[in-house]
Amino acid sequence: MPAGSLRRRKETIGDLDLLAETDDPATLIERFTTMGIVERVANRGGYRAAVQLMRGPDVDLMIMPPGEAGTYLIHFTGSKEHNVVLRARARDQGWSLSEKGYLKIGDDGEPLTGVNAELRTFATEPEAYNFLGLPFIEPELRENHGEVEAALAGKLPNLITEADLRGDCHTHSDWSDGVHSIEVMAEACRRRGYGWQVLTDHSQSLAIARGLTPARVEEEREIIAALNIRFAHEEAEGTAPPETPPEGFRLLHGCELEIRADSNLDYDDALLASFDLVVASLHVSRRQSRAELTKRTLTAIRSPHVDVIAHPAGRMIQSRDDLDLDWEAVYAEAARTGTALEMNGSPHRLDLSVERARRAMSLGCVLTVDSDAHKTGELDYVRWGITQARRAWVEPQVVLNTRSRAELLDWVAGKPARVARS
Repeated sequence: MPAGSLRRRKETIGDLDLLAETDDPATLIERFTTMGIVERVANRGGYRAAVQLMRGPDVDLMIMPPGEAGTYLIHFTGSKEHNVVLRARARDQGWSLSEKGYLKIGDDGEPLTGVNAELRTFATEPEAYNFLGLPFIEPELRENHGEVEAALAGKLPNLITEADLRGDCHTHSDWSDGVHSIEVMAEACRRRGYGWQVLTDHSQSLAIARGLTPARVEEEREIIAALNIRFAHEEAEGTAPPETPPEGFRLLHGCELEIRADSNLDYDDALLASFDLVVASLHVSRRQSRAELTKRTLTAIRSPHVDVIAHPAGRMIQSRDDLDLDWEAVYAEAARTGTALEMNGSPHRLDLSVERARRAMSLGCVLTVDSDAHKTGELDYVRWGITQARRAWVEPQVVLNTRSRAELLDWVAGKPARVARS
């Protein structure tokens, strides 16, 4: 089973930490170190081994005694900072915590010996946490960002899961820079059990992505309307995919609207008002000043027709830094106007970051968790967006695409009034 930064779902990891439970450690160590994908054995012992793979990260394996996984999982999942807090709490209660369990300590802080020695082990993590008077803390939260204090106060978040999603606000087709057709993408979303999907092909000025002219927007809309008629007929006839939810599935027409370098939006208000939902993003002129980049983003947020800011920081992990924005201004305006900020699930982006998402949420911002899928296989990217959201303490009610289709469209319809009030 995974441990370390992989289990905590960090954005990037150095090596892989694995735990295994067996009463025959020698055989498992032998099999692990002689796998065909192993290039070099870094070290090998009776209960632990480390290997370097031919392609991929280094992998450490730790063997646990049967029935004692609880504290092993806590220790090797980490983080170090989280474990420091747990060890301090254990000491306050007269115990020393390590991967092997809770060892009773005396008044001098040293483990008791002889007939007074006592070691408590647990088969599961919840039991090991409960021993300290704590509820189970999800691995994604274990970063010493207040999770132990929240646990003690009974205020741990009800973390979002992939099952909470009712649709995807950001998807593409081969009408712009996607791989698969509109129909193929919609069928894939239907079979995921979604009640809706927003098709958001790129707008006209992003030529590299074959952005749609207004005329092509209207042509695309006709295809969507025809598909929705077919979906409704199949639902009425009972021939829709079994995954289809009771409210049925509909393909919604949106766009990924380019925020131009001059701060203008890429379609006029009349065309924007005709979409079911609009996500706006910034791809060009990234080297503008902070003031200019912030102005462009706020222009989109303040538009009565823009509902979501897609990949707001514009980052690519380990290759492109965040946009230099006045983030506090962005959060404040997004909260004031009810414009959602996206947590883009592409593993190349994971944007917003955990820190930015948690700050946005604390200021009252609505979030979305989207795939930004350009082909059917990328619809699974929402799982990484969900991982990112869980690490940011996000609960389902904060996320726009946990809502039904009717609730989503009601929310979109309220944007002009929210802008006017702000």
